[in-house]
Amino acid sequence: MVEFIVPRSFLFYHVDLIRMLFGAHDIKQEILFETVYKLAENEATKKQALSLDADFNFDDTIKREMIRVLSKFKFDEMNLKFVVEFVVVKRFLFSVQQLYDLLIKCQRNANQEEIFFKAVYMLAEKSVMEKQEVNLAENFDMKSAVKEEMMKYLYHFKFSLMSLEFLTDFVGC
Repeated sequence: MVEFIVPRSFLFYHVDLIRMLFGAHDIKQEILFETVYKLAENEATKKQALSLDADFNFDDTIKREMIRVLSKFKFDEMNLKFVVEFVVVKRFLFSVQQLYDLLIKCQRNANQEEIFFKAVYMLAEKSVMEKQEVNLAENFDMKSAVKEEMMKYLYHFKFSLMSLEFLTDFVGC
C-alpha cells in the first residue's frame, strides 16, 4: 500500500488523502502509520524545498504534519516489533511517557517479552541521559538512574517468559 499510495500522493490533496486512509476499515494500523508518516515526510520535503530558512527543521515539520492525526492511530492494535522498529525510533513525535505507554499497550506475544524489556530499558536509558544533559548532576550514577526509571514499569514485565540466560545477562546486570 505504501509503495502504491505515496508515489501517487500528488493526485490528491494531502488532507483528503489522509482522510481516505483513516476511512479505510480493512487497513492494518502498522501500514496506516507507515503510510501517513511517509506522506508527512513527503510534505516536509516539499516545504523544505520551498523554504528559504537555513535552519529548517525537518523533524519539526513532520511532527506538525503528524500531530493532527496521532490520536487517531490505534497503537494497541500494532505489534511490538513494528512499534519498536518504526514508532519508537521516531522519538521526536512523542514524549517519553507516550512512548512508554505505546510500548506497554501494543500487542506482544510470549516470545517477545525480552524484546519488550530491552525496548523499555533503552528508552529509560535515553530518557535518563537526556535528563542528565539538562541537570548535569556531579555524582550521577547512570545505572542507578536507569533502574529507578525502570521501577515505574516493573509490573508490566513478565519475567517468567524470559530466558534464564537473558535474565542473568541483561536484567541481572
